[in-house]
Amino acid sequence: AGAGRLVAIEGRAGIGKSRLLQEARVIAGEASLTVLTARGGELEQDFAYGVVRQLFEPVLAAASSDERSELLDGPAELAATLFGKVESTLDDDADVSFGVLHGLYWLAANLALRRPALILIDDLHWSDGPSLRWLTHLQRRLDGLPLLVVVGTRPPDQSQMEIRLTEILGDPGASIVRPSALSWESAAVLTREQYGRDPHEAFVDACWSATRGNPLLLQALLDTLRREEIEPTADNAEAVLEIGPEPVTRAVSLRLARLPAEARLLARAVAVLGGRTELRHAAALADLDMGLASHTATTLA
Repeated sequence: AGAGRLVAIEGRAGIGKSRLLQEARVIAGEASLTVLTARGGELEQDFAYGVVRQLFEPVLAAASSDERSELLDGPAELAATLFGKVESTLDDDADVSFGVLHGLYWLAANLALRRPALILIDDLHWSDGPSLRWLTHLQRRLDGLPLLVVVGTRPPDQSQMEIRLTEILGDPGASIVRPSALSWESAAVLTREQYGRDPHEAFVDACWSATRGNPLLLQALLDTLRREEIEPTADNAEAVLEIGPEPVTRAVSLRLARLPAEARLLARAVAVLGGRTELRHAAALADLDMGLASHTATTLA
């Protein structure tokens, strides 16, 4: 209807952001919208305009010569050179000229004016700086365009681009959706669906307590319990807390592998001592001095 806006789905890992973006994509497809998608990557944050390229390169590559000329017509031509070169790395403010930003805005506008469009960006907190600069530029100019931007992101303090992400989420025109954790009742429903019968309350208690209602963790836990043939009885409630869901194990192992060796040592020490242990005790067990342990704890957080 020409009332473009930005909707941000903000929440911690596993809370359901990606699933909501998938549902938005389905709705957009049913409405015959043009859909552009991208996803930020933790290891691609130094790749200039990486998210922007994900959004527009497939469209430009599939377009005929006439369609490409139409999309890059007028001010959008300022962005044309961006899709003919690849920068390996750059600083946040490097090569982010107003001309390029405005050209990209008009490229998005030209697409939306041909047919109402949806831009979906998942893991926005891992986006590169220039792409976030462009999104800020676009966000201020959405009114009057048949263009909806939906992004999924963790809280800004979990991003290397905290200030830029805060600027996007704090814009008065942005709509923020913050999914909450699943309730105990919801955990019971998912457990019942997984097993095909009513689970014991103690078993549900254990599942909910182990995951704190995080949808991703709860589903991974239930999948693992079912695969291990652990039935949803009161006697098996204690066993729930001893099970480590494989998808969670892989994800945590991958993140730890990218950190210095002392991070893994400190993480193991905390796991042994319990989540509420004092840093000085974990540091002693990991054989780390307090200065290094404090820095490592911040990195882990």
